[in-house]
Amino acid sequence: MMEFLIDFCPYVIAALVLFVLGFNLSRRENRLRESTHEAVSLPWYSWEAIASILLIALFSALRYYTGNDYRMYLTNFQQLQADGSLLRGNLEIGFVLVTKLIALTGCHFSFYFGFWGALQAFCLYYGLRHHKQLYCWIGLVLLLGPFCINWLTYLRQWTIAIAFVPMVPYFARRKFWPCLLFTLVAVTIHYSAWILMLLYFVPLVLKADRSRNFYLAIFAVCYLLGTYPVWLSPIASSRWLFSLVGYDKYQCLFQPLIEEHFVFKGYGPLRLIYLFQSLLFIWYYPAMREYYSRDKLFNAFFTLAFVGVCYQHLFINTVYALIRPADYLFIFVVIMMAYVFDYFMAIKKKFMLCVSCFVICSFTFISCYKEVYFLCKPAAECNLLYHFIPQL
Repeated sequence: MMEFLIDFCPYVIAALVLFVLGFNLSRRENRLRESTHEAVSLPWYSWEAIASILLIALFSALRYYTGNDYRMYLTNFQQLQADGSLLRGNLEIGFVLVTKLIALTGCHFSFYFGFWGALQAFCLYYGLRHHKQLYCWIGLVLLLGPFCINWLTYLRQWTIAIAFVPMVPYFARRKFWPCLLFTLVAVTIHYSAWILMLLYFVPLVLKADRSRNFYLAIFAVCYLLGTYPVWLSPIASSRWLFSLVGYDKYQCLFQPLIEEHFVFKGYGPLRLIYLFQSLLFIWYYPAMREYYSRDKLFNAFFTLAFVGVCYQHLFINTVYALIRPADYLFIFVVIMMAYVFDYFMAIKKKFMLCVSCFVICSFTFISCYKEVYFLCKPAAECNLLYHFIPQL
């Protein structure tokens, strides 16, 4: 038990420090506005933001064997330094270029992982530079909520997902060339990033007259269809459809759907937390829409988060290849939960704030506890726990 708590403590400590830094920055900005009676803002590169970026970079740098893909990235890096070759040869050219640049200069692998953590943190904080009141909640939700394990595991995809945050204004305003340029660069880090270009055609500014029941109904339909997705079998067996989009060679991945061998994920605390957070920000969206009426990006953030959770629940019982695109939108669920907590704080709903914060932020603890004590793995071999690197 003691080993488990020691490995889990970095999540809690880092999350609390990020909360304090974000809270202090938001408080300083509020005091400045009160003293000047103007809607002025502190620069995004204030010392609290820089310290937060460095802390996330340190958190990423010191992790070891945390996340399913960590060993692959580490082995690739070390083999590059040993003989200049890559263990996995099908990685994207941009990602390989950055990896080679850091590896062949003789840097320690902790610097490599710290670099990606710093890049992700920079994109997140810069993308929310006009929403500094969210900084304190972002750290809590990101490190303790249902996202941290995916964030640490899918290094390339989550880097692109977080880099998408500063690009939301361009997609919301249909600025074609910036959107296309971003997508082309993103594809060099992860091939699936072309999916983000599809969001250019999605209206991110929603009609203000939509009721809560409208969004709940859409979510309920996606949830019910995803409970037993037999409707996917004829689609998955349509070879012409895969040929049309150039996915012929990937059709084998969908063979379980053709044979109706679905996943049928069970219900437990983790699945219920996913459901709870989805219903939470959908339920309070109409009230928050009025409260944040001057926030130009609030509706776009909600739309992306809403599409993400609907997609997740629609395909949750299918094959892994279909679920994976939802990861690009989970960062906006993090942002929406930060909005929810900030809203509860503003309207003084302290009970709801405490309950929702406790439920959401228990996810990482339950995930680690479950793997160690229910999957019968020694804590030293558990890749969901936070392990420090063995040598520096």
